[in-house]
Amino acid sequence: MEQCRQMERALKIQKITRGVTLMRLGLVRAQVAMVLIFCVLLGAQIASASVKITHWQQHSDYWVDVVASLARDFEKDNPGVKIDFNPMPYANYWEKLMISLEAGTGPDIMQIPYGVAREFYIQGHIQPVPASVMTKSEIENDFLAWTIEDFKFDDEYYGIPVDCQTMLLYVNRGMFDAAGIEVKQPESWDEVVEWAKKLTIRDSRNRVTQIGFDTSARRGIYKTIMMQWLYPNGLVDSENMKVNYDSPDGIAAWQFMSDLVYKHKAADPTFMGTGGNFEQQRSAIKLDGTWYRATLDNDYTEVDYVTLLVPPPAHKPEAKVNRAVKWGWFVASTCKNPEVAWEWIKYASNDDAQTYWQENKLGFLPSRKNVIYDERWHSDPNWQTILDAMDRSSSTDTIVGWADVNRIRGQLWEAVVNNTMPVDDAVRKFADEENLLLQEKKALFESALQ
Repeated sequence: MEQCRQMERALKIQKITRGVTLMRLGLVRAQVAMVLIFCVLLGAQIASASVKITHWQQHSDYWVDVVASLARDFEKDNPGVKIDFNPMPYANYWEKLMISLEAGTGPDIMQIPYGVAREFYIQGHIQPVPASVMTKSEIENDFLAWTIEDFKFDDEYYGIPVDCQTMLLYVNRGMFDAAGIEVKQPESWDEVVEWAKKLTIRDSRNRVTQIGFDTSARRGIYKTIMMQWLYPNGLVDSENMKVNYDSPDGIAAWQFMSDLVYKHKAADPTFMGTGGNFEQQRSAIKLDGTWYRATLDNDYTEVDYVTLLVPPPAHKPEAKVNRAVKWGWFVASTCKNPEVAWEWIKYASNDDAQTYWQENKLGFLPSRKNVIYDERWHSDPNWQTILDAMDRSSSTDTIVGWADVNRIRGQLWEAVVNNTMPVDDAVRKFADEENLLLQEKKALFESALQ
């Protein structure tokens, strides 16, 4: 019998006979005991049993050491199991992942975002969480609803959320004080614009030395603003697989972003090469994800910042919505040891693991209720803002796709903020491109489901 199947079956027997084995053998680690008993019953050698689980995800300086440490602990608790953890640069990740999946040589576990999860489900690239590891009710009881809602297909969960974000306004308290502006929750985007205009400083030659509104986190900016201006609709009509942002509301959203640069002169996408540098204290206001706290808290402790909720547009005060981002760990349909893979995911995302993430300031929000609402984080002056922002969060910015959709919208952003064509022309041009992509995806999905 194959070695991998020996280990997989041994792990299953462990759940049934754990107590009996401990009494008979008195071993400290029940998992070792179960594997030994199973191998003895089969006349096998435990030393020959091994399972390797390959785990791919995009590289993050903060993630690597934490996940690698958890993997070592899991391997100690599960002799014979090896977690081959392979983080890779974002620029290379998607191409390598897609090529390997098509070739049938992909990883056992992959980290993917919500839009890709829906696509991979339709294409048959991923498999559901088995009830033997986590039941549907356990997942729903343990995890925040907004972090798992886009990982459920055909009444089954296919992923566990591990990298969850929402958007915040970061403001530099010292710059606000110097400008005589009170740091308080803004009522609308109009108030933010007025702040940004006052906080933009130019020298005697009219060169910007401090920018009011930082545009370096462009994706978070344009997706959040489009979500608010289009509310209660999302960016995409999921039924017809067409974008909604080529509507008058969508064009108005992009006009607002253009006005920040050219009408109000409170933002400059060329400033410092990226549109700002909040951590170097060259920009006063930044819209970015909760992950950005890790950059500030770990590497730029001299920055005295405050976080605020992203306000609604003045003309639509009910649009208090916030962009939510969630990436999850998923098991490939080609994985030969899915229960072992899911056990590793469960271990690396349990309450203790997510507390470990938080203690190590990874910046990602815990997705487990017990961890996110733990009172130990309340000493963080920004924590309540995060909880409030989380309550407004949704993922109506993306239905399917990720890098391909982001590429088109990124080109639209460049056209608008660099003023290479009129806003309405730019929106219609790139909306047409995204519609074409969505219709191609729709045809592929329909073919896959036949």
